[in-house]
Amino acid sequence: MWNLWQSALIGSLYYGYYGYYNYYKWVIQEELRNYNSKSWSGALCLLPVCTGYSSCH
Repeated sequence: MWNLWQSALIGSLYYGYYGYYNYYKWVIQEELRNYNSKSWSGALCLLPVCTGYSSCH
């Protein structure tokens, strides 16, 4: 039987990874934008993920 702390641990691992992935994606996109001066911004790159039209996997 699952305890509350085990559920909290699994949830924090999942959402921690999700947050890290999206932060990494935003940073890389901003670096590309600064390098090329033609690319989308990091915030625009995350828009489909945040609105639910795309998943992080």
